Parts: sequence; C-alpha cells; structure tokens
Amino acid sequence: MDSTLQTCEAGTCHTRVEPCGPARLEFAPAVQLLQGKGQEATKESIGYSCAVLSRAGNVIGKSTITAYILKNGGNTVDAAVAIAAALNVTELCSTGVGGACFCLYYDVNTKQVQDLSGSGRSPGALTTELLRESFNETKPLPPFNAHNITVPSTTASWGKAVFLYGNKKFPGYMLQLFQELAKSDKKRFYEGCVAEVIIETVQRNGGLMDLEDLKSHVTDEIKPIFTNYKDVNVWGIPPNGQEITALIVLHILDNFNIKDMGHNTADYLHVLIKGLKLSFSVTFWFCADRDKVPVPTKELLSKTYAKGCLELINLQRKVFFLRLLLWIISVGKRVSVRLGIVLKLSTVSKFKRTVTKTGASDKHNKGNLLPVGSDTVYFTVVDAQSNACSFIISNSMGFDIGLEPVGFVFVFLNRGSNFSLSPSHLNCLATRKRPYHMIIPALATAADTGDLLCSFGVMGGFMQPQGHVQDVSALEIEREYKLKERKNELPKVP
Repeated sequence: MDSTLQTCEAGTCHTRVEPCGPARLEFAPAVQLLQGKGQEATKESIGYSCAVLSRAGNVIGKSTITAYILKNGGNTVDAAVAIAAALNVTELCSTGVGGACFCLYYDVNTKQVQDLSGSGRSPGALTTELLRESFNETKPLPPFNAHNITVPSTTASWGKAVFLYGNKKFPGYMLQLFQELAKSDKKRFYEGCVAEVIIETVQRNGGLMDLEDLKSHVTDEIKPIFTNYKDVNVWGIPPNGQEITALIVLHILDNFNIKDMGHNTADYLHVLIKGLKLSFSVTFWFCADRDKVPVPTKELLSKTYAKGCLELINLQRKVFFLRLLLWIISVGKRVSVRLGIVLKLSTVSKFKRTVTKTGASDKHNKGNLLPVGSDTVYFTVVDAQSNACSFIISNSMGFDIGLEPVGFVFVFLNRGSNFSLSPSHLNCLATRKRPYHMIIPALATAADTGDLLCSFGVMGGFMQPQGHVQDVSALEIEREYKLKERKNELPKVP
C-alpha cells in the first residue's frame, strides 16, 4: 500500500512521519494480535505513515492493523487503541506506555463529543519549596532532570477508552487485554511489579515519585471545549491542554472575512500571526490544571474577549517582512521563518488592559517560557457510520528523559518540564498537578446539524494550535468550494 496520506470523506489528517524499523518491547499486544492471525509483525504491517480506506471505515495515520479491527466488528476507539499499542513497537522515540495521550470521540447516534484526558500528574512530594535552593523561575530544572517525570498515563487511558467507548461485542485479544486492564483498576501497571520497577528507577535517579502517586492516577472523562467559527463547531480538550489557544484565535478570525483576504496573503498572515501572539501570551498564563487553580475558560472563549483583542490588530500596520517574504516565495526562494512569541513592552501594556476589560485576570506574570518538544504521533479513525476517534499520544522530547525501567522497554515522560517555577504563576509546579500540555486532538462538527465534518490533528509542540487554525480555515474554504460546486458554479473536482 502506498504510504501517501489521502483524504477520507470525513476529513484529513495532516501527518508526515518517516517509516522507522521495528523495536523490542515486552508489552506488545498488537504484535501478538498479528502473530495470532498468522501474520508477520513488521513495520509494513503495523507502523508507517499511511491511509487505510475501506468499506468498514477509514484510518488516517500510521498503521494498517486498524483495518483488521474495523473489519471484524471493532469501532473507532478499539482501532485507535490498537494502533497506539502497535506504535509502542515501531516508534519508541515518539510514543510509549510511559507517555501521555488524549482522545476525542464522536458518537454519530447522539452527535455528542466525548473527551478523555490522559494527562499525568507531578509527584506528591515535589514542590517549588523543595527545589528553591537550586532552581527557580530564572533557573528552571534541566529538561532531563528526574523531577520532570510525571505519572505515566497512557496505559490507564487505553483501558478506560476501550471500557467507556469501545464495542463491547468486539471479539479478540485486544479487547480482552484492555478490558481486563480497566477491570483490574490498573493494578497490573500501577500497583504491581511494573510499578515497583518504575518507582525504583525514578528514585534511583533523584526523583520523588512513589507508589501512591501511581496508585492514585486517574484518567479523566471531561467535558470538551468548543467554539463556533463561521457555522462550524471546533472541539478540543480544555486546559491544561493548549487547544484553547486555537479557539481564541478562531474567535478573533471570526471578525474578519478570511475568504476575501485570500489564502496566505499579507493581510491573512498578519491577522493570523497577531492572533497567535495574543492568544499564546494569555494561554501561557492561564493554561493550567483546572482542578488546582481557577482558569477563566468561559471568559477567554467569549465573543467579548475576542472583540477586545481586535484593538491590538491593525490591518493598516502590516509588517513589511510579510510582503517581502511572499515576494521571495513567489520567485522560488526557500525561506525559513520562525515565529517568536515575543511582545513589545507597549503591546504588553495594551494587552493587559484588554485582558482586564474583558474579564480575565492580569495579576499573574508569565514566568519562564516553556521548552519546545515535538515528538508525537497523531491518528484519526472514522468508521462507515461516521463515528470518529481523534487520538494523539506522545513521549515529548524524543526518548523523553532517557530513563527506562529495568526489564521494560519504554521511557518516562518529562512533561513536568512544562511547569513554571514562578510562585505566582497558575501553571506553577505543585503537588500532584497536571502541567501545561501541548498535544491536542480536534474535531469539527456542523453547528446546525451536529454532523461530523472533520476529525483532525497535527504534531509539533507549540505549532499545534497554529496548525489547527490553518486546518479550520482550509475547511472553510473547502466548504465554500463544495457549495459552489453543487450550484454548478465550478467544475467538479475528480
């Protein structure tokens, strides 16, 4: 099968991940599933960038094993968990049972979107006071310090996803494995011999995680957030996830006629970049664990707040480099542009007044900016009935912190490096707290009917909100084209 990504009826997944060879892993149920069917477990069968299109459903992502799941009665969640398990074998640098994952599930019968948050928490004994002698907001923890290890959440998330949303009548080894995991209250991983090895490894390297941290871990079924953008409801995970960044930008863009601006014109890019700068500056303050601190999600996603941000976007003051950049691209030159999230002092002052005026607090300073990491896999599964599962799973920085439990081939997640050490920051490190999380799945539904329009996501650290905004903008243009096509105003695209 050709590994080029394709478009399915329900939407597209914009991923480009190079093939990687198979790797050794003791916990490899997907491999056992293939071998049980007389197939060889290779990178061609379970782990490369591909689109699987069939009458049973469509898989956009990185594995063909999901075709087997869909054809034999499994639903989109069963298939998503299968591909996640397969990637533990073929792509250890980007995903594993030591990592974290999130998923959105669209049920075509109820037209509801469900959200599962698999974010690990910090150790109960770890506090900023404990670190103060050596580390603070101006001297943060090195990214590979053992104190940055958060509780591995992937295993519990797989089990809970299958238990809550999987097809209870689906036969097979995968279902039995993960339902057993859910029924046993995660004891196999979070209280048994695996847990003991995890704790020994973390503590031997200076970390403070203990057995109670693992035993108390919970994968949360939460209410997703959404915003209406030009008659499309865009869905994502709430803080501590950064999807709110993309939704704020869409609120801002909703005040402009993007189609008339033209794709990637100077006007469009100016509005997009300014919107991202404003949105990131506020979410760097407020994207935090809502169980620990008050996060004004409703206020930040209000139309009033978006209109307040418009005061800082002036189309008459387009940055000159945008016009220069577009000219260089037009003559075929290669240019690398890096967008920095930096605001001038005058802009910060204006921005704070806007935040105050629109109901959000400005008493929290930004603290240290977060390290960049982009080692993630994203995939989406849509079945024949248009049920969909948007699934993202990540280590963080390649092989994460570089530590693995003795006897097990997976590495520990270092998402704790996303905490601020500034005591006044909402995202400040605290006992059993979830850090700012970058990985975000997304869904789009029709605002009037609730029908699924697109299940989508991207990879790339802090680029993900930007990618989501650009995907939704492209969806708007595509819908407009399809409308004109139906009216015979444009030739039909094959």
